[in-house]
Amino acid sequence: MPGFVLCSPKYPVHAVTRFEVALGILEHRNIICAGYRAVLHIHTAIEEITLSEMLHPIDKKTGRISKRPLQFLKQGQQGVVVIETEGPLCTETFTDSPQMGRFTLRDETRTIAIGKVTKLLGVKSA
Repeated sequence: MPGFVLCSPKYPVHAVTRFEVALGILEHRNIICAGYRAVLHIHTAIEEITLSEMLHPIDKKTGRISKRPLQFLKQGQQGVVVIETEGPLCTETFTDSPQMGRFTLRDETRTIAIGKVTKLLGVKSA
């Protein structure tokens, strides 16, 4: 089925329902805040998600993560957020496996954001 992953028994892929991501908003008319729902496309999986927490903004010029809290994101901004899925999703961090750690967010027919997985929360091996 789409989203299923074959892996080595020595190095199982993680199945998570919460993960931290670095997110860049490409095209969206309104602001995006905690509780926003969208469709996540990651490797071959397509899953409905909720942006559960807005953590920190990312400075576009330096790429550094600010310590101040993030209230919302708008078009052209980047930030660190926590994504929650309804069911477990096989994924890895971008540094461990770039193919398994990059994704797009879509709303209706538009791609609104791209990002990469930075941290897995509540890790279970698949």
